[in-house]
Amino acid sequence: MEAKVSGTDKKNDRFYVPYGGEVTLFEVDDKSSGIPLEVSKTWNGEKNIWQAASVGDLLALQSFLSNGVNVDVTDDEGYTPLMSAACRGQVGAMKMMLDNGAKLDESNLYGLTPLMSASANGYVQAVKLLLERGADVNAKSSLIVNSTEDSALTIAIREKRAGIIKLLKEAGAKH
Repeated sequence: MEAKVSGTDKKNDRFYVPYGGEVTLFEVDDKSSGIPLEVSKTWNGEKNIWQAASVGDLLALQSFLSNGVNVDVTDDEGYTPLMSAACRGQVGAMKMMLDNGAKLDESNLYGLTPLMSASANGYVQAVKLLLERGADVNAKSSLIVNSTEDSALTIAIREKRAGIIKLLKEAGAKH
C-alpha cells in the first residue's frame, strides 16, 4: 500500500503523509519538487520512521520508504531504522530495511551495529537474519568497556546469551 501526500505546508517546507490513522511530518529538500529529505523527529507526538521500525509497523515503513525517506537516515545518536528494528527484534522490519538497501554494518555514535544490538538484547532470529545477510561478525565498537572494544560476541557473552554466542561462533566470531 503506497501512501500519498495528504497535505503541504509551503511556509515551512514540509508535507504530511498518513501514518496509522495519524499524519507524519516530512521535511523537503527542494521547495519546488517536494522531495522528502528526511523524516523529522517526533512532531506533535506523531511517530517517525525509527518508531515504526522499532514496533515492526510494516505499512508505516512502506509509506515512509515509498515517499522517498532515506533508508539509512540517522537520528541524533546515529541510529538508523535498521538499528531501531534490531534493538527490538523486529525481523520483518529489518528485512524491509535490508531489502531497500539499508547498510548492514552501519554503526551509531557509540560504535554499535545492528548485530551488536540484536545480540545484546537476545533476539536470535534478528541475529540469524543479519548473519545470513552478511553482517560483519567481528566488527568492533568504539564504546570501550573494561579497556576492550566490544564486538557482538563480547556483548553476547557479557549478557549471557548462550544461543547467540553459539550462532556468532559458528559464523566465525573471534573472542
